Amino acid sequence: MNRDPFEDLQDWGKVLETMEQMKRDCCLDDNQNGLIRILRYTRNWRLRESALEYAALLKKPGAEIVSAVLEMLEDGKLYCDARILAANALGAMAVQLTKSDGRPRGGPVNLILEKMRMLLNSPEPPVLHDAIRKSAAAIDAKDAR
Repeated sequence: MNRDPFEDLQDWGKVLETMEQMKRDCCLDDNQNGLIRILRYTRNWRLRESALEYAALLKKPGAEIVSAVLEMLEDGKLYCDARILAANALGAMAVQLTKSDGRPRGGPVNLILEKMRMLLNSPEPPVLHDAIRKSAAAIDAKDAR
């Protein structure tokens, strides 16, 4: 992975443009550390939501970004929309992980599913439960193929 190209996160317009350019150039996977930094940057919800959307596009998500997105999903103090985006991103990342290693369920995928099941068994907003169920179903559907 490369150095963090996002520099000053307070210049959020430039950061959003950089993420979009990386998507067009197909180099998001090479900049996962920068995405992680944005996911952990609590001063700008728009950047965090965009980073979650771009994380869902990763072809080979690393353990660190999976962990950062899981932290957001599990954060009961975080607003629900961000947690829903985290659930969606985790579903997409887990599908990519099963594609890349060829195994039905590797360690990170099992961890994602375990955390999702724990949240489904806890009192959370129904809309979050729905997003988690949808992501878990996508992972299970990938395993069934």
